[in-house]
Amino acid sequence: MSDTERKEGEASLEAGAERPDLARLIACAAATPEHPSTAEAVHMAALRTLAARLAESRLQIAVLGQFKRGKSSLLNALLGHAVKPVDVLPSTSIPVFIAGDTALGVKVAYRDGSIERHRPADDERLCEMLTGLVTEEGNPENRRGVGRVEVSLPSPLLAEGAVVIDTPGVGSTYRHNTAAAQSALAECDAALFVVSPDPPITETELSYLERVRDIAASVIVVLNKVDLLGQKDRETSQRFLQRVLAGTGHPAAAMPVFAVSARGGLRAKQAGDPSGAAASGLTALEQYLLGRLGQEKAEILHAAIAGKAAALVGAMRLEAEIRLRSLRMPLDELEQRMAAFDQAITGIEEEQRDVRDRLAGDRLRLIEDLEARAAEVEDEARTLLLEELDRLAEREPIETLGAALADRAASFFDRAYGELSRRLEVRLSAVLEGHRRRADARADKIRRAAAETLELRAAPALASEVPGPSDQPFWAATGRTESFTQISMGLASRLLPASLRRRRAHRQAVTEVKVIVTRNVENMRWAIRQAIEAGLRRFASGIDQHLAIALAATRDAMRAARVRRREHAGSVEQQIADEEAVTLRLSRLEGTLRGLRDLHGSAP
Repeated sequence: MSDTERKEGEASLEAGAERPDLARLIACAAATPEHPSTAEAVHMAALRTLAARLAESRLQIAVLGQFKRGKSSLLNALLGHAVKPVDVLPSTSIPVFIAGDTALGVKVAYRDGSIERHRPADDERLCEMLTGLVTEEGNPENRRGVGRVEVSLPSPLLAEGAVVIDTPGVGSTYRHNTAAAQSALAECDAALFVVSPDPPITETELSYLERVRDIAASVIVVLNKVDLLGQKDRETSQRFLQRVLAGTGHPAAAMPVFAVSARGGLRAKQAGDPSGAAASGLTALEQYLLGRLGQEKAEILHAAIAGKAAALVGAMRLEAEIRLRSLRMPLDELEQRMAAFDQAITGIEEEQRDVRDRLAGDRLRLIEDLEARAAEVEDEARTLLLEELDRLAEREPIETLGAALADRAASFFDRAYGELSRRLEVRLSAVLEGHRRRADARADKIRRAAAETLELRAAPALASEVPGPSDQPFWAATGRTESFTQISMGLASRLLPASLRRRRAHRQAVTEVKVIVTRNVENMRWAIRQAIEAGLRRFASGIDQHLAIALAATRDAMRAARVRRREHAGSVEQQIADEEAVTLRLSRLEGTLRGLRDLHGSAP
């Protein structure tokens, strides 16, 4: 950043500024440490990513809530398209991103890096496609290895450039659904939080709502399924919900409540019945959303980005304050505080070392699963292809028997490779997700312990900095690893009887089947094993880096100050002055960013 740009960012902090420029604030924060530590460099990169998203002006609205509250029904009604599957079974752990366009479209990104694009003919075909991609019935445990689904369709709700995220419900039978819904919060700028009267809002939902409130700049609560109630019970349920929300400490206007029958609203829309849509409560919610998107889209997006940026700046501010407090403190007191900090985080580094052992155990279990399933695949392939050989030999000419059998083998190994790799990816993802949550907890404990030890204001917990199980494809190879060669049939002599030539060809084909099955299974086993090893190595490196960053921002900052104090006892004044300037700037930036976030968050 140039001096001019930094001055422009600092000018945005002046009290007289009516509305500070968010882009300049983020740019100023991203360039404040002139000699950034490891942790600061990571946070500065994240700030630059936020600045890029701000420039794209892409507002993301997540539809959130517990399982079976009617999120997909509500989304269908708001979009005016019955495209999201509405079922008794939960969705898989795959959020669906829905954007506006003039025609229906689906983009599917798989975890192996491949991408498919489709143009469904109508809503029914789109719904069928999504059922096969994002429901437990159509894609149990995400065995198809879907990484992300993006849908485009014409809808007034999306005409202003908003993107709606349909998330799996929390609290379903499947833990991976809850984990996916929680992780989707990181991409949430605004939220529709869906509840229903049966049962009334639960303590678990209120806890989840608090997390949503901390991340989303705007939250609208939708009381769905009110068609199950009479008018009197509907009013009673809505008043009860409003009282409960008021008890959370947030102003009632900050979380407006709309009573809606999503199913009734969609039926009325499809029937061209405006009075029915109004009676369902859908019209009032639509008008509210369209009004806000038309008038306040930029404000909501700015508030969401400001909140995420404030968390990053808060982490940078804490590190600068640790350095400053350590430079100012008498050496003997600093030594005592550092000892107290080390005591407070006793066991964390030992836990980190234990992670290697646990990952080694996870690796062994995954490899055992791979070996067992590969042996099953080998038996299955040999049996199937030999039976196929007998069947083909009865009707295929000798000259084409090898090619026909090769096609059957290719199809089998394409399917077997995909099924086995995705099965193990699901298992690996679940294993690593648990390790990632524990790594985040360790890093947060380190930051809090440092703040308490030095009597500083703690920084809020950040979004996870550990590479996730699905952050990049684990399975680099695709399809079969080796195919059949052309099987030579009957070259010994054309003078032999046809029956003898066919028997010789059959024997050669049997030998070829056994050899090629063994080779394909071994190559498949090797490719998937290498992918597991690479995924575990990458993850282990990521959690080591995660801990190193947290320690660099805390204990290492104290140690560096102690070294400077010992080696330059008489010349730390300039360093103190420099840290004071950095701390003051970051503190002001953090406060201003939080102010921008709260400014919109309190608006009706």
